[in-house]
Formats: sequence, C-alpha cells, structure tokens
Amino acid sequence: MKSFFQALDHILDKTVLFGYDRVGYYLRRPLWEESETDVSLKGKIALVTGANSGLGRATAEALALRGARVYLLCRNRERGDAARTQIVQATGNEDVHLELADLASQKQIRAFAEDFQKREPRLDILVNNAGILPDERSLTEDGIESTFAVNTLAYFLLTNLLSPALEVADGARVINVSSGGQYLADLDVNDLQFAQGQFDGTKAYAATKRAELLLTLIWSDWYRERGVLVFGMHPGWADTPAVQTSLPTFRAIMQLTLRTPAEGADTIVWLCANPKLGAAESGGFFFDRRARPIIRVEKTRNSPEEVASLWRQCAELTNYEGPIKPDAEAFERAASRE
Repeated sequence: MKSFFQALDHILDKTVLFGYDRVGYYLRRPLWEESETDVSLKGKIALVTGANSGLGRATAEALALRGARVYLLCRNRERGDAARTQIVQATGNEDVHLELADLASQKQIRAFAEDFQKREPRLDILVNNAGILPDERSLTEDGIESTFAVNTLAYFLLTNLLSPALEVADGARVINVSSGGQYLADLDVNDLQFAQGQFDGTKAYAATKRAELLLTLIWSDWYRERGVLVFGMHPGWADTPAVQTSLPTFRAIMQLTLRTPAEGADTIVWLCANPKLGAAESGGFFFDRRARPIIRVEKTRNSPEEVASLWRQCAELTNYEGPIKPDAEAFERAASRE
C-alpha cells in the first residue's frame, strides 16, 4: 500500500495542479509518520516572521502547542497582539511574545536582532516566512525595491545577524518559506530589483523566492560544520491573506480546493520538529514532508558566478561584512546542489 501512495505522490508532483491543492495534501498524508511531528519542543526558542496571519500564524500556534517559547515578529502591533492572544488561548502556552519590526527597514531589522540577542542568547528555530507580492514597483526607505527587500534581503540580513544565537543552540534550524512559483522563475542577478522593463509583481515574487533558495544552499554549506540545519520549503496553494489580497482571481477560481493555512504550514512544522532530520537533509527543498527538486526547468538554473553575485549584492545592499563569508568553492557547491 505504501508503494501505491509513493507512486501517487510522484504523479501528483508532476501534475502540479492536483499536487499543490488540498487534494494533494490529503492523498499524501498516508505516507506521513505522525511521530515525526508529535514531539515536545519544550525548552526550544522559536522566532517566526510574519506571524500575525496565514502560514506564520499557523506555524507559531503549532510550535506553541508543542511547548516552545515563541516570538512573533510582526509589523503591526494591533494585529500582532490579536494573534498572540489567539495563540495563547488556543494552546494554553503563555510563553508567546510579540516583537515588532518592519522587515522592509534594515534599521529596524538590525535593532530587533541586537535587542533580541541581549535577551535571548540562543535561538533554536528561525522561520523566515514574511513576504509581500505588490502589484506595482516601489522603493523602501533604504531605496531598495520592496519585493526584493522584504522577500530576500530581510531573510539575508536577519538570518546573518542572528547567526551567533543560532550557532550556540544545539542543532538550530532555519526554515525559509519559498513558493512553488520559483520553479518558473528566471533570476536575473543583473536586475535583482526589477528596474528593467515593465514590473510584474507575480514574476518578481517568484524570482525573490528563487533567490531565497540559493541563499538556503549557501547557508546550508556554511553551517554544515557548525551544527545549524537550513531548509527551504513551499506550502502549496494555501488560502492565506496574501493570496486573498494579491491574487484575488486565482483565489476565486481555486477557493474550494485551496489548503488551509495549517495545511500549508504542515511541512514548516515538520521541518522544525522532526528529530530524524540531520545534516544530510540540510539545504533541501521540501514540500509535503519530502525533499523535492529545486530545478524543474533547466533554463532557470543559476551558475556559480550568479550565485556569488547574488550573495555579494545582498551583502553590499545591507552593508553586511561578516562573519559569514562564503568563498568561491562554497558558491560552486551551492550551484551544484540545485
């Protein structure tokens, strides 16, 4: 019977349409071992960005339910307070805390990271989930295109600044929430801020999600000997506030079969909690609790030089000087893992 569902999973993976919605989720569930997520996270410290709604909210609640101390990193105090109250009521875990920072602002990211590490010298779980999909091109206060600033640079800067807290934890995990849309993304490292041609919000979003995965590969290489696991994942098609506001036509067509936020967040929670995951899985791109290919369209593959350019530009745009400093061989290894 298991071989049947494995074959079905393979077919669903190829079709996309029925693989990414609720149909795929429920058809794959027979393959899952609940013991991999039915674990205690008591004593673990977790930080979830974009945690006031959608996937982030569902992830934070699942981690709190398992006993973790959970920090919700949100932009809006009112929505963040409401999410915290709801999570505490749903889980009975009072150890849930709201942190405020606009991830479009490098100043606020730096201030948060510095303050957080004064209070919490250790971080066991970092879920980089926050993201935006604007219709029009705009610039942040730092003069950077907003989609790239929030979906890529914020991940880069926050993760790197929190590196000391991650490295002192025992087996810390970083989960970068990407998108299945990255499969069709052509990441142009010569135009990371989408200044050339007409701006397309959906394409820009997909490109930034692809950039996240390249960073995931670089980080997994860097941290391999430092005890930190780094994963990429995509949630499938989930009915989140972002989809409701940014993709209303898609939602109207797919509404009856979209995953709930909790279903979309299932693999995030699995990556946070599964004790069986180790260095061999670090750098993987996961969907529905299984590693998936990063590349499906060969022309979207990036060269080592392009991977290096992405890292270099992220470092320059954030004025990041280390201590994480991948070398040419690291970029070569990252590109070879796609």
